[in-house]
Amino acid sequence: MRFTTSFLALAFALGGCGDDAADPAEDGGVPPLDAAPADAGGDDAGPEPDGGPDAEPTVLLDGDQLTDADGFSLYVFARDVPGDVAESNCAGECAATWPAFAPAELVLDESLDASLFGATGEGQVTFRGWPLYRFANDLAPGERSGDAVGGVWYRARDPFYSLLVRVDDALGRYAVDGDGNTLYYFARDLPSGRFGGLEATSACEGGCLAAWPLPNAADPLVLPSDFGPDAWTFFERPEGAQLLYRGWPVYAFAGDEAPAETAGDGSGDVWFVHSVGFFQLVVMSAGEGGPYVATADGRSVYLNRSDVPAAGDDPPSSTCLGGCLATWPPVLLEDPRAPSLLASQEAFGTWTREGIGTQLTFRGLPMYHFSGDAAAGERNGDGGGPWELVRATESAARASNGY
Repeated sequence: MRFTTSFLALAFALGGCGDDAADPAEDGGVPPLDAAPADAGGDDAGPEPDGGPDAEPTVLLDGDQLTDADGFSLYVFARDVPGDVAESNCAGECAATWPAFAPAELVLDESLDASLFGATGEGQVTFRGWPLYRFANDLAPGERSGDAVGGVWYRARDPFYSLLVRVDDALGRYAVDGDGNTLYYFARDLPSGRFGGLEATSACEGGCLAAWPLPNAADPLVLPSDFGPDAWTFFERPEGAQLLYRGWPVYAFAGDEAPAETAGDGSGDVWFVHSVGFFQLVVMSAGEGGPYVATADGRSVYLNRSDVPAAGDDPPSSTCLGGCLATWPPVLLEDPRAPSLLASQEAFGTWTREGIGTQLTFRGLPMYHFSGDAAAGERNGDGGGPWELVRATESAARASNGY
């Protein structure tokens, strides 16, 4: 038995054609986000809805891989906007490398659920709200060479992913659920594991959970091929199992009214998207004093007011030498990837310190940990002589006598 599916008004909701002048980026022929979508359908608003009961399928399922009628793999694109009114962001040379999948009629293999399929206004078929593509470099049926290209292209599969990635120019690569809903971390939580061996602790309870609900993700997770499976785990709380990413509890946001929205990022200076690969620096806000900076394992970060900051071409000068470095070890990071609240300040840099390594700096001052902090969230070094926490906001800095 075969199934055909109708797109009703959806296939006709958005008109127009693409701008083929867009330049590709380095992630597999990808234009900037402001490029117009590719014209996949010409004057035809979508596949014909009815191929008749004996029509051959135009979408097949090979194991868990969606393919076209000839067995060529289909893909989804992390820069697209999924949803009931999906938007493609693949145009120009991108569309030549990743042609939109827009058959003249859509006939599904009997193993596929027609309710999961739709179309963009240009007639491009969608699955679970995500526009589907072919990959020009797949030269034979069954090839999947486009999977994980540039960290933005993923093979379309059924069952679909529990988690996926979205990419935009402002926030980079951030985690979404399979429907494209953005996932967040909470700066007042404490992460599990990597520093101090603690269990994860969620500070979001009661009314907080109404605004920031647990994501709809269950074990076992279906993950993209370039997601480290060990990074995604669960912990039990009274409301049920909550997803963790690299030890940090994961939440959705009720204020995001559609897939791909990121209205929760930066909310209250304590809610941020979950960066895929995760941040090297995070904002934390456990206890009093406002948000402060820690490394991704929850270990607090400090400045020494006796140090001399970098100025112009002159590097910083540290007064913490010898035995001091055993008590105040340098924060050694070459990639200060951080949430939007910190990244927007453009205050982080690095200093190649002879015999030590690449030490992170904040507004030209070297950054340190404190050996007296034994677990995530501890801030025992704050206020000890010239030593103070790195504050995450100007207001928090002023409350601690400013930078």
